Amino acid sequence: MKTSNYPCQVEMVKYHLGGMKSGMHTCEQMGFMSWNDACTWAGSVTESPKVGYVVLEMRNLQTNELEKF
Repeated sequence: MKTSNYPCQVEMVKYHLGGMKSGMHTCEQMGFMSWNDACTWAGSVTESPKVGYVVLEMRNLQTNELEKF
């Protein structure tokens, strides 16, 4: 996915719960239509037992706003 096509660019830190990355932190960038959409997505992923990672924190790259989950 090309993140630059989205108006809200974010950087997030993930903590992996299982698999080869178990116990590791990774940092990734994604694009969303809005900061609210990004926070909603990160919260739902973090609460889902079906996802192998949790989002620890996310930063809006335009405004530098930080959200911790």
